[in-house]
Amino acid sequence: MKRVFFLLMLLLAGGPVFAGDFADVSFYDSPRQLPQGSFADAHGAKVTLDSFKGQLVVLDFWATWCGPCRQEFPALDRLQERLGAKGVTVVPVSVDRKGMPAVDRFYTETKPVHLARYLDDDHQFAEAMGIRVLPTTLIIDPQGGEIARVEGPADWDSPWFDKELVKRSGK
Repeated sequence: MKRVFFLLMLLLAGGPVFAGDFADVSFYDSPRQLPQGSFADAHGAKVTLDSFKGQLVVLDFWATWCGPCRQEFPALDRLQERLGAKGVTVVPVSVDRKGMPAVDRFYTETKPVHLARYLDDDHQFAEAMGIRVLPTTLIIDPQGGEIARVEGPADWDSPWFDKELVKRSGK
């Protein structure tokens, strides 16, 4: 029942975000501690945020059926291409209940080149992170603290993001 409510809230909360509308982002004054949790990689292996310590992480929660998520996904791929060598890692975590086959189909259709595949099909990780809207992106500093949250699609091609993310990556 809790998962059904979670999905319903995502659908309802995500409804007002229309293609072309970009969410505002502001960085916190100090990092926020994140709860423990895990998600799966493309092979089903458990992954935690500790796997990315030392990198600035752009943790994006998305779904294949989410229009704004689909709209911003190519920009996230370009962001990883531009900033990957500068200590920034984009971690797209799908919340698709249909599992990795749905994610694989999406990757085959859209052809992202620079993004790994991750899945949280039971939504426990997304719930622990307080995700209410899709897409939602958490920006996590190299020490593992949340330093910003973007609810809704963002303009990841913006030079402003490049500058801010590289500055906060420490590289």
